[in-house]
Amino acid sequence: MKREHDATGVLPVWQSSEISACAMDLPRPIPFSSAQAEDSDAYEWMKIMLDATPLCCTVWSADARPIDCNRTSATFFELSGKQEYLDRFYELSPEFQPDGRTSHEAAAHAIAQAIEVGTLTLEWMHRKLDGEPVPAEITLVRVRHGDGYLVASYMRDLRETKARETRLQEADERLRLVLDATPLGCTLWDTDSHIIDCNDAAVRLFDLSSKQELMERFYDLSPEFQSNGRNSQEQADEYTRQVVSDGQVSFDWMHQKLNGERIPAHITLVRIEHGAKVFVAGYIHDLRQIIASQTEMREADDRARIMFEATPLCCNFWDESLHNVDCNQEVIGLFELNNKQEYLDHFFELSPEFQPNGRRSDEMALEYVQQAFRDGRIRFEWMHQKLNGEPIPAEITLVRVKYGEHYIVAGYTRDLRETKSMLSEMREADERTRIMLDATPLCCNLWDEQLNNIDCNQEAVNLFELKDKQEYLDRFFELSPEFQPNGRPTAEMAAEYIHQAFRDGRVRFEWMHQKLNGEPVPAEITLVRVKWREHYIVAGYTRDLRELKASLAEMREADERTRIMLDATPMCCNFWDENHHNIDCNQEAVNLFGLKDKQEYLDRFFELSPEYQPDGSLSRDKAQIKINEAFTTGRVRFEWMHQKLNGEPIPAEITLVRVRRGDHDIVAGYTRDLRELKSTITLLNKLEKIAFTDNLTGAYNRHFFLEHAEKEYRKCLETDSPMCVIMFDLDFFKVINDTYGHSAGDVILKEVTATAQSVLRPYDLLARYGGEEFIILITQTSLGAASRLAERIRRKIASAVFQYRETPLRVTISLGVAEYATSDESFETLVNKADKALYKAKHRGRNRVELF
Repeated sequence: MKREHDATGVLPVWQSSEISACAMDLPRPIPFSSAQAEDSDAYEWMKIMLDATPLCCTVWSADARPIDCNRTSATFFELSGKQEYLDRFYELSPEFQPDGRTSHEAAAHAIAQAIEVGTLTLEWMHRKLDGEPVPAEITLVRVRHGDGYLVASYMRDLRETKARETRLQEADERLRLVLDATPLGCTLWDTDSHIIDCNDAAVRLFDLSSKQELMERFYDLSPEFQSNGRNSQEQADEYTRQVVSDGQVSFDWMHQKLNGERIPAHITLVRIEHGAKVFVAGYIHDLRQIIASQTEMREADDRARIMFEATPLCCNFWDESLHNVDCNQEVIGLFELNNKQEYLDHFFELSPEFQPNGRRSDEMALEYVQQAFRDGRIRFEWMHQKLNGEPIPAEITLVRVKYGEHYIVAGYTRDLRETKSMLSEMREADERTRIMLDATPLCCNLWDEQLNNIDCNQEAVNLFELKDKQEYLDRFFELSPEFQPNGRPTAEMAAEYIHQAFRDGRVRFEWMHQKLNGEPVPAEITLVRVKWREHYIVAGYTRDLRELKASLAEMREADERTRIMLDATPMCCNFWDENHHNIDCNQEAVNLFGLKDKQEYLDRFFELSPEYQPDGSLSRDKAQIKINEAFTTGRVRFEWMHQKLNGEPIPAEITLVRVRRGDHDIVAGYTRDLRELKSTITLLNKLEKIAFTDNLTGAYNRHFFLEHAEKEYRKCLETDSPMCVIMFDLDFFKVINDTYGHSAGDVILKEVTATAQSVLRPYDLLARYGGEEFIILITQTSLGAASRLAERIRRKIASAVFQYRETPLRVTISLGVAEYATSDESFETLVNKADKALYKAKHRGRNRVELF
């Protein structure tokens, strides 16, 4: 994560494009994660670490309005929640500060000064609502947000700091067991990008047989390229270098199982300094169930990250001989030193000779350390200084903690310029495990073989809004209703599930919890049997399902609305899965085929098509081909012949569209009933035929012939291709009419037309030109070929015997043939030439072909 510094040169200012969602509700200008994935994992562990910080934290706008806080702030002032703290903030200070200024005036001035200089420390007099004064030291830190600034304030508070665990080694061992059983995938890396360890959840996530298989095939668990087009191996190495440099990095990542199944995930990498070595812990949060978090969660996560990154704490350790034995990296930055050894060697030079109360610094420091060893905890104000004499006012918290077989005192110094995560050197052996557990966004507790609830983590306290872990352990069965939703007693079911976990090793189930105020908390519980020393215990992991349940309810409502809209759509719709199963339809599909319900449509779908389609293909085979094509190309449209169950045909137009549904593709089919359209087209074709054909003979009429011939004539001019016209009429046709009547003449005209048409090619155009006169347009044909065609027509008609009322009749025709010439002025010229040739045939005796 890239960062810059503000004008003071000490305060880290995160770029707005890199600020992730935090635990408060600040508007975020640019989302931290991609459109398909969310930072809920980062939100949870940041929120855990922020709520565990012994500080009251508040976010201020530039106009001195408190806009958010952490839970410690509300608890410190004994309020009901964050909102009451924000609404009544100025009631938590007296009207006037000790310097005589009003609290409103002093607060506005301090916020403005912090925005100007970047960081500011001041003394402040708070009070509780009952009037009890609360002197405090306030740290104001300017934080970039979008195009402007916010101010994060930190107030040191000792009352919410919990006593350190008295038996650190046992707690650490339980933490290791809890980590191995936690359902959050965790991996450990060295700085050369070699994976050196993982937990069981990571193995289960990828359906592998062992941790060894995961470590050997880890790079097979990502596709070759990520969604941004970059090579997975190269980008992973880049993130490893970045986390070694910056301390922490979070990003979206596409994993995959060995079978290729994709696993979208959110990865958090944390740099861990263990002795002289640096490791990288990776946390894999599976995003398959929850792809998109709510906007409010992202904004809250944004503010939590801002406040956590700005938390100004440094840490040092004292042994029982009152020796300053170790410190964290933050003290080096605070005092601008070269290394930790310089801090240890020059510790008493980092305070003036006398404190503001007039007492010697070295005497007071040792007294406070001794008091911390005796009483367990102490907080006080202190004046530090750099080696150049620059004063550094500070708030010190000393806490006695167990380290191995002895006690030490941990000192926490509030720093205004930077905040870094404190890394405890006294937990060298299991430090990585504790960090990974503290980042786990799950409520965890432990059960012994006597079904006693023996331990829990801080998230359990937070989930049920309790005051401490002991209250969780003492009142555990009050955190569930008397009966579960299935009607069974809670205590009885809990005992059964724990026994099952001891017997089978693992069990997962849904459970209804509740807060002490009766508010229901639906949850998913995972119980895992783990080895602890010489015995087994059961680790329980509680996943809060309230947000997921709310999302599922919204999805069900959306599905219901979609179903209503689908059933109201005036077009038959159905859906096909990847196995080509017809899985759903709308009401219009039932109506179209006259069925009784949707199930009948799904069960008898292939009876709603004839066995063969009009092109001769089997309906079942063609349907499978078209569905495959839709899955492959995304969209396909075609005509189809359906039928009702009574055999009534239903011509239709089908459109198949590939759509995404959950983690898979389906094909949506839309059926358009073409019966009305087909009837209209048939009617139009009939009308067109009436308009362009001769009613008696069925040949084209003179109007259509001339219109079409003009087009062909223009093509002939453009391409210089040959074209011929044949004109013919019936010899002595008047004699037939006079002898047998006009009805006989009509029969002869029809038979002659049919006989001539049988000799012509499909693209030759025959038309009745008038009376007993006919004309033929012959394209792409020379005069010689046209004359041979005319002769074939003449012979076939001359040899034919036509029947009229059982009377055989014979008829002959005379034909004139003309070919297009470049000297022709128009198509009419070509027709006139053919007419003259016809006249010549008549003049020379009829029943013959003449050329122009």
